[in-house]
Amino acid sequence: MAPEESSTIKIWEAASGRNVGVLEGIEGRVISLSWSPDGKYLASKAIYPYAAFIWDVRHQRRLAALAGEGGGVSHLHWRPDGKAIASGSRLRKDVRLAVWSVPDGKLLAEMEH
Repeated sequence: MAPEESSTIKIWEAASGRNVGVLEGIEGRVISLSWSPDGKYLASKAIYPYAAFIWDVRHQRRLAALAGEGGGVSHLHWRPDGKAIASGSRLRKDVRLAVWSVPDGKLLAEMEH
């Protein structure tokens, strides 16, 4: 995977070095990428807008935006079955933890402290 400032994420096959896909329409500067355990989805985290996005790698399209509520998404962690992802964000002095369903990005639960 190669995050770029050109609004694309390029996916490369490690064994051959061949480009096998391009995710287009990236918002912001990508600073982190995380594969789902089953390899079907990719989560990208951007500096601005402070959010994360879920991508369908096979069909090369964005499925959902996970909003950071103004404080930015700082952490992402996949559920072992790949059907949900947790995000952590900081809201001023508070911390927000949210769990999102995949692939639709529906908010399942949240907690602030």
